[in-house]
Amino acid sequence: EKPYFKHFFREVIDRLHYLSCVKLSGRIDNSELVAHLKDLVALDFSAKDTAGFLKKIAEIYAEEHAYDLAREYLNHGLKLHAKLPGAKKLAELLA
Repeated sequence: EKPYFKHFFREVIDRLHYLSCVKLSGRIDNSELVAHLKDLVALDFSAKDTAGFLKKIAEIYAEEHAYDLAREYLNHGLKLHAKLPGAKKLAELLA
């Protein structure tokens, strides 16, 4: 309700994105990381933030050669945010 909280909340989301997509990647098992990312998707952040989490899930599935799942998550992310950074390169890999 307070204007300053909205600014602070943006920092919280950015920190969650950094921790889940950068710091935890490679430090915990991919299946556990995917579960955490799916929990973040369920929190219903903005379309852009949710799309970023979905893209990270797609990248993990692509690394594990689960290309159908990777395409599914990437497409879902692109539906939410068409200009998702890094999506073109991942889409080319999955084509």
